[in-house]
Amino acid sequence: ESSQNSQNEEFKKASEVEKQLQDEINLKIQLENQLKESKVSEQSLKEKSTQLEKEKIQLEELKSQLEKEKIQVETQVENGKQEMAKQLETSKASIEERQDQLEKAHKEMQDLKERLVQLENSQRSQNEVAEKRGDVEKSLQDEIKLKVQLETKLKELEEAQKLA
Repeated sequence: ESSQNSQNEEFKKASEVEKQLQDEINLKIQLENQLKESKVSEQSLKEKSTQLEKEKIQLEELKSQLEKEKIQVETQVENGKQEMAKQLETSKASIEERQDQLEKAHKEMQDLKERLVQLENSQRSQNEVAEKRGDVEKSLQDEIKLKVQLETKLKELEEAQKLA
């Protein structure tokens, strides 16, 4: 009877060890799956970050182009003003002709103001994209921290399994 009790105890202990090993194997599988998901998520974030970088470069190029256009418009306005002044001094044109030239200069200034408003709107858009990029970078950093934690836990489980 004592031999039977001893065998029963050993069987119970073996069953408990087997259950612990199975639990550890299941946990390891779960952690490996989480690690795979984390890697997929990380890749997706990297792709989004790359896309945002491309968009940022495009916005920088657009900003540069708009700056050039602004300078051209300002130069044209300045040249138009100088030409108008020369014509007024040299030709002594009629009042109607002067009025037409003044209206033209006024329209050019309105166009310039509209262009400046467009430049401001473009700058706002660029700032919004920069904010979105900051959010994506923070999310990527959080994913990387989670990945490191999962890898550490996986190593601990592997060590525990080796010891068991």
